[in-house]
Amino acid sequence: MEYLTHCTRCPDSVHCCKNIRELGFVSVSVEEARKIKELTGQAFNEFLDFGPLPRETIRACTEDNKGSEGELRMAQMDGGRILRLKTAPTGDCIFLKGRKCTIYGGRPGICRIYPFWYRQKNGEMDVTLYERPSDCSVSKASEEKPPLSFQEKEEILSQARLLEAQRNLPKAVVRQFVEENRISCL
Repeated sequence: MEYLTHCTRCPDSVHCCKNIRELGFVSVSVEEARKIKELTGQAFNEFLDFGPLPRETIRACTEDNKGSEGELRMAQMDGGRILRLKTAPTGDCIFLKGRKCTIYGGRPGICRIYPFWYRQKNGEMDVTLYERPSDCSVSKASEEKPPLSFQEKEEILSQARLLEAQRNLPKAVVRQFVEENRISCL
């Protein structure tokens, strides 16, 4: 997607794969976790976390529950926990090496659509630019011209539909996956 070429110019201070711990988390579905394991050869517990989310993160999800992201997160939340990628000690994504994603081809859906998100209005889904700092390269480019072609918008909406499908996955399925694979719940 053409807009992704702007991401390589993002300053570290706003790079979406950096400081994830401060910004929130990268949720993953069971299916996405399996793809990442296949790509990396790592055990699930090396890259997944199911521990309790910080209170301020849960509060942010609760307060944003009128937007599609908050609604999705609240639907996925199980006792203050969501299956998500671990972060490096720096707070960066554990799959970020230098400025490159080491699982780019198998990255989670949320990473595939960021810095865009989707909104549901009157039964229709539309793409919106995620609230980003003003020095985000994609945000700057979108001020100059519409950032997405029709095809790019359709690709994002396709990923959004997959994210929405996660909303209906029974929490017991995720819990069973976590238990069977001994993923950290601490």
